[in-house]
Amino acid sequence: MSQDLEMPIVVTGMARSGTTWVQWFLSEHPRIHIHGQEPKLHWADLWHWYQKLVEHGRWAVRANRLQGYGVPHYAGSGPHRCREIFKRLVREYMTGLGPPVEAKPRWGLKWIGLAARGEAAWQFASLWPEARWVVCVREPFAAMASLKNTFAPELDVRQFAASWVATCRFIEACDRGRLAVVQLDKLAGEGQAGRKAGLDEVLECVGEEPSEETDEFIRQWPVVHKVKPDEERSFRFTGEEKQRLVAEVPGLAEQMEKMGHGWE
Repeated sequence: MSQDLEMPIVVTGMARSGTTWVQWFLSEHPRIHIHGQEPKLHWADLWHWYQKLVEHGRWAVRANRLQGYGVPHYAGSGPHRCREIFKRLVREYMTGLGPPVEAKPRWGLKWIGLAARGEAAWQFASLWPEARWVVCVREPFAAMASLKNTFAPELDVRQFAASWVATCRFIEACDRGRLAVVQLDKLAGEGQAGRKAGLDEVLECVGEEPSEETDEFIRQWPVVHKVKPDEERSFRFTGEEKQRLVAEVPGLAEQMEKMGHGWE
């Protein structure tokens, strides 16, 4: 595989944290296309198939050795070939609803919540150790309120907050040379020069130069994925609810402080 195919870009973060905006921004680049988020076929299912390929391939090798026939009695592949087959399957399937990889050689995926699922994230990284990670982090109470006001009115805020903390811990554990953190709520409040500087760092991390298209996207600063107008959003966290959640979720106060978010 070429270097471009070996270095996918993973845009991840909790829901309502700017992942769609960053997906659109990066896809404006003439060399990059960030494909849609994980479909109903979940990563755990894909990984299970991969493990079965490796397991049965190893069994076939042992069985053929015992048989000693002139041609293999059982079909299969060794672990290295299974790994390459699986990587091609993931890339070809996940990138099917988008431009051909030949047209935009830098491929990637928007994968909401992947950084919070440590095992799955590290499984992906084990297959693509050169992957670039763009992690979107929004002030958690704002992200939760947005989600409760749009897609998930019955959201379990404790579970969301725990996953937010896990996302921050993934950032701490990730190789900083392969990681860019985007705090879109903070960038949005800066002037155009500040916005561009922050997003140019993202492009530098993924190994690309800014383009006319990405610069224009920053200048326009479009609002994407606006599910409901602000006036139709009724849920708000009270100060008491914030205090209670901070007390109940281990690491929340610490990680909010590290990310520069106050909660009082």
